[in-house]
Amino acid sequence: MKNPACYLSGYSPCDAKLSGDHLISKSLLSQLGDNAVYIEGLPWCKGLKRVGVNSITGRVLCRLHNSQLSDFDSSASLLFRCLHQLPKRIVETEQREECVVNGLNVERWMLKTAATLLASGNATRNGQVIRSSLNPTWPSILMRKADFSEGCGLFLERPACGTTEMMPEFTIRLNWMDEECVGVTTSFLGFVFHLHTKRVESGSDYLYRPGGMIFQRGNVEKVMAIHYGSAQCGQAPIIKV
Repeated sequence: MKNPACYLSGYSPCDAKLSGDHLISKSLLSQLGDNAVYIEGLPWCKGLKRVGVNSITGRVLCRLHNSQLSDFDSSASLLFRCLHQLPKRIVETEQREECVVNGLNVERWMLKTAATLLASGNATRNGQVIRSSLNPTWPSILMRKADFSEGCGLFLERPACGTTEMMPEFTIRLNWMDEECVGVTTSFLGFVFHLHTKRVESGSDYLYRPGGMIFQRGNVEKVMAIHYGSAQCGQAPIIKV
């Protein structure tokens, strides 16, 4: 069956009921605050506002499709948890530690987040609400029936050496070309990731499909590795902590 309120209804069978899918993964929101977070920038949120995590939902996926995409949320949550915890762990133990993140899932999580914002009417551009249909290639990528075009996918802005202890803060911005959404930028603790759905020229400060990050203090290392299946990955920058 098809559920007309589900933005993936035309690509595989739906569940009759909609899920309470979050605009941004609940597992990530929970890292920012146990039950509530401060948000701003959404059309219904004027200024900084404290909002319960369970109320930041879009209801634009059926339960079946939301379940099928749940591993994207898990991989993104692991990525941001590593960025938050590994620099702390380096002063707690000298034992080498490594976590492995599925980069293909992270790419699709960023795409899913953009699709959810667009489909739910929560996307903005220059302060104006944008109601736009999804690029026809996005559902196939989300359902793992297609990959991003060559040279597209995840980019990392080369981090500066050193990290600053701060409260976890997450930002997300949709990127536009004319009237089309062509990517997403996210920032967490000063680490900036870009998803490009169209090929763009990028300078040496941007790492395409980064292989992870190495947090280093003296001889102690904590490693976050990012893999992309059979696709080749880029280098893993060293972050001096």
